[in-house]
Amino acid sequence: MSKICLAMLLTAFLYAAGAPEAAACTCRGRPAGPGVETCGYYWGAENVFIGLAESVVVENDLMKATFAVEKTIRGTPGEKVEIWTSRSTASCGYPFKQGGRYFVYGRRSGDGKFHEHLCGPTVRLDDAADDLEYVKEIEAGKTGTRIYGSIYEDVQKSSRDPRTLGKLAGIEVTIQSVRRKKIRFKTLTDAQGKYLFKEIPPDDYRVTAKLPAGLRELFTRADLTEHLVGVSLENRRCGGADFVTTRQGAVAGKMIGPDGRAAPQVFLSLLPLDERDQIIRDYPPVDGVWADQLTGDFFFRIVPPGRYLLAVNPANCPLAPTHDVLRRLGLEFGRTFYDGAADRKNARIVTVFESGKLDVGSFKLPAPLAERWFSGIVYDAGRRPLAGATVFLLPAETSRCSYSGNVGEVKTDADGRFRLRGFETYDYRIRAYNEKNRQPEGRLFSKLRELPASGNADNLELTVDAPY
Repeated sequence: MSKICLAMLLTAFLYAAGAPEAAACTCRGRPAGPGVETCGYYWGAENVFIGLAESVVVENDLMKATFAVEKTIRGTPGEKVEIWTSRSTASCGYPFKQGGRYFVYGRRSGDGKFHEHLCGPTVRLDDAADDLEYVKEIEAGKTGTRIYGSIYEDVQKSSRDPRTLGKLAGIEVTIQSVRRKKIRFKTLTDAQGKYLFKEIPPDDYRVTAKLPAGLRELFTRADLTEHLVGVSLENRRCGGADFVTTRQGAVAGKMIGPDGRAAPQVFLSLLPLDERDQIIRDYPPVDGVWADQLTGDFFFRIVPPGRYLLAVNPANCPLAPTHDVLRRLGLEFGRTFYDGAADRKNARIVTVFESGKLDVGSFKLPAPLAERWFSGIVYDAGRRPLAGATVFLLPAETSRCSYSGNVGEVKTDADGRFRLRGFETYDYRIRAYNEKNRQPEGRLFSKLRELPASGNADNLELTVDAPY
């Protein structure tokens, strides 16, 4: 699993738990303890030193920490070094304190200055045991090669429970040389779920974790996980591979269009049900997924045990502007439950168990919604036809849809006329505005007009004559 992806996942858990730090910064500091990417920090920095923060001052929106270098470890930092950071931890500024002693990794930014942030590797000297140990290894003439990582378990007992990320101890991890089969090492994760291999021969390695029964890696469908990590003496002395595992269920299937072929790319949702099989409204649905555009296959990777409704467009909302794949194909589907039911009472319920992978087979889509058209003319305040005006549609009930904004728009022609497409089963409102010849107060708009619940609407008249 990539470091970026893991960082995003960890951030999501922190926010779900209501982390007290300001929400503007998505980093909560460097991970602590043995097995962190110390070698990567070491070889990736221009200057590495131990220093005393003699002064910490604020200049505009930045904070400058001036260090007296106590020991040069790598590079040539000099006697004094300035490290710049944001003045606030809310914007990921590093909280340097005057009089503090730090193990500093100096990395120069584009402005030629050394900058640090809350996600960076610099650490208080009292917390730098792993850094100091690594320095001793290098000073003793060792290669400093390492492969490291952590094994986590994503836990959510039901859709009503919060997701947590636990650490798995005692998991067997193996690294195997890709080219030299005899080079093979094993270890177990420690109490913090971390593993570490030191002083290994430079090579490309397959890293595998032997998971207990019922556990699977979250981002693959395999029970035996594998990652490829390269270690060299030239430019990459260390590499990491984190594993995020789960006992949660999974749901797979295939979208089938009304013609019996794989459906175009369609967005699906899993809606959790309570003990009375009512949709749980106060909890969000399981993250939606897109069916594969070519094969129609879909896969929900993280599904807590429980009963669910599988649905396309469960809120019966017109396609959002960003969902343009179906728009380009001229298709739109209204509320549809598995397997092809237009209403809730005929929907099939999906039951998911812990560690279970449920294949629901085919989800058959009904025929796309029938088109309906809205046409007319846009006038300015003087009742003159307005060319180049924008006419757009809005859902009549925006509160139940997960987006805001228009769901279709066109420009008027030279005679001020327009023709705009909608679909049956949706209630729309229509409006126009003039982008050209703005007034001092901004754009001018027409009144918001309700449209018929079904059928076409012709000869509509919209007058652009007032600010929004």
